[in-house]
Amino acid sequence: MTGGLDGEWLTGARQSVDVNLRADYNRYIRNTDLNDVSSNDRVAWNWGLGTALSGKVGADYTRVLGGFYNTAVYTRDIVNRSDYFASLRYQLGPRWGIFGGLMGSDYRVTPSQATFNNSKSKSVDVGADYTIEMNRLGFDYRYNDSRASNTSLVNGVLFNPDYREDRARVLARYALTEKTIFDASAGYLKRDYPSSAIGSFSGEIWRAALQWQPTPKTQLLVGAWQQLDADLTSQTDYFKDRGVSLTPEWIASEKLDVLGHHLAGHQ
Repeated sequence: MTGGLDGEWLTGARQSVDVNLRADYNRYIRNTDLNDVSSNDRVAWNWGLGTALSGKVGADYTRVLGGFYNTAVYTRDIVNRSDYFASLRYQLGPRWGIFGGLMGSDYRVTPSQATFNNSKSKSVDVGADYTIEMNRLGFDYRYNDSRASNTSLVNGVLFNPDYREDRARVLARYALTEKTIFDASAGYLKRDYPSSAIGSFSGEIWRAALQWQPTPKTQLLVGAWQQLDADLTSQTDYFKDRGVSLTPEWIASEKLDVLGHHLAGHQ
């Protein structure tokens, strides 16, 4: 059973409020103890002041049933995540702009035996870019501070999973033709753990995408990436996520949109 609401309200000149709400009642035939209500919600206020200032303020909320992999808790695990964000952009002229933002996240699970997974994080992002029509060149920097409310126990070792993370990137978008756009970012990520029980890591990150729209109703998106992320439940402290994707799309009518499954690989 599913219910939801999608709406947009224009509240004034360059002002709008977007609301996207969705709730699903999930039932399991073989194990009714896993029955749950999941949710995926978003509320955002888009605002503009004059011709130079613009921004967004909002919140995201998701509630899902957690998976049963790399875990020692085999009861129903409901994962609740709340994200709060605010962004600001100031246009210095027709081509130069500066931007920044703040974001906070709250991640919580329901089983008392798994509260070591609970965490809160705060991040700040700043950057600048130069645009000419559809082309863009810029950079951004993000600092993230993540704190866990409890210590964790992995492989018999008790530790504090708090961390600090720095990320710097160069951003680029280039219109090869009227129907083909290349969008990419490349940079460096560094994560430090105050606890000596966890190894800090750093390395190059990048993402590239090529969008081709041969007709108004067809589109092909090709992407590739390399990201770094932690894996504290494995024998290693982090892993490289490398992959490629291929996503075709066909808008058959106003009511029918056919989206192909993308192909991806990981390392």
